[in-house]
Amino acid sequence: MDLAPPSRWLGALTALALLITTAATLQPAGAADGETRGYMDVFDLTFPVDPSKVHYADSYDAPRTGHVHQATDLMGPKLLPIYAAMGGAVVKMPMVDDATGYRLRIDGDDGRTYAYLHLNNDSPGTDDGLGTAEQAYAPGVELGGRVERGQHIGYMGDSGNAENTAPHLHFNIVDPLVTDPYGGHAPNPYPSLKAAEAKPDVPTATAAPPPESDPPPPLPPAPDTTAVCPAQGDERSFTDVDDSNVHLGTVECLVSLAVTEGVGGGRYAPADSVTRLQMASFTARLLRAGGVALPESPPDAFDDDDGTVHELAVNQLAALGVIRGDTGEVGRDLQGRVAMKRDRMAAWMVRAYALITGGELPEAEHDYFRDDLPGYHEADINRLAETGVVQGTAPGQYSPRDGVRRDQMASYLARTLAITAG
Repeated sequence: MDLAPPSRWLGALTALALLITTAATLQPAGAADGETRGYMDVFDLTFPVDPSKVHYADSYDAPRTGHVHQATDLMGPKLLPIYAAMGGAVVKMPMVDDATGYRLRIDGDDGRTYAYLHLNNDSPGTDDGLGTAEQAYAPGVELGGRVERGQHIGYMGDSGNAENTAPHLHFNIVDPLVTDPYGGHAPNPYPSLKAAEAKPDVPTATAAPPPESDPPPPLPPAPDTTAVCPAQGDERSFTDVDDSNVHLGTVECLVSLAVTEGVGGGRYAPADSVTRLQMASFTARLLRAGGVALPESPPDAFDDDDGTVHELAVNQLAALGVIRGDTGEVGRDLQGRVAMKRDRMAAWMVRAYALITGGELPEAEHDYFRDDLPGYHEADINRLAETGVVQGTAPGQYSPRDGVRRDQMASYLARTLAITAG
């Protein structure tokens, strides 16, 4: 059977002794030259929630996909106020990714970094995933700003990969003077939390509830594509795209513009996802249909598209600035076989518009969706929504991390070309 690292058992015994004599064992904020700390040491902090409202266990060594937990999950009710365990500078918020959801990272005054993950992303009283930043973070908490120890900083939730779990705060610490059993610098928060609760050093401030959600504004209608799509007869190009498909017209438009020929055998495969490599070829053809001259011999931009039929289109789009690399839009890895996501699709279409028209698509006046957070190309999604290019998946919902279907792709492209015509 799997056993915890030997140092873990020794650390657990040490932690028990530390909890009995907490006052004498709290670590100083300053670090002398050559000082190291144990990953089970007790650190002086404020319990980050009302401890009477949560339950928690030592889950530091619990397995997770590709790693171990190295944190403590404080399980409690949604929208429970969260407080700063240590004062310091806010260095990460509210950029959201699929794993952490709304999160905060604070560089503490004691030289350690404190992370608070899975903050609320729901409208109050729901599990709709449409909560705004105001329903995740406390008023006055800003990136680059400062928070004080015990200050209200946010609300408990289930954002990120916690959507299918009970609401909780994933709380972890990074300390450069700690070397943990897994080769990192993550002390176990559990002993410090137990010590804070026992002292007690717990929040005393009264936190206001988050504001209610304002309904999103109505979406403008989709643009008329007839001005850019050649006339279409009654004959259908594909056997698997019929009159019941709302994207039928834009699929036929792409055929007329020589942007697509389908997948063969008279089929279009409308429900299949488009990969990023495939999307590069579609977008290059869209630009050509819009009158953009594509470079004939662009430099090789990425390593993982070599030898594919899409390589030239990828390099052309990279040279024109439409494609900007991997998840962080940098580097030599296109991740080309990954499904094109709806948020990234919006960014590509905004850039395509600029190339075709020679001007930027104006900033949107409204925020049309509640789930297109700043890390998900929110500004580009709203630009396209204001022109009617995107219509969302439900009221107030864009589903930015869903893959783009081939029939949806047709509407993205045809509508983008339509708005370039003015």
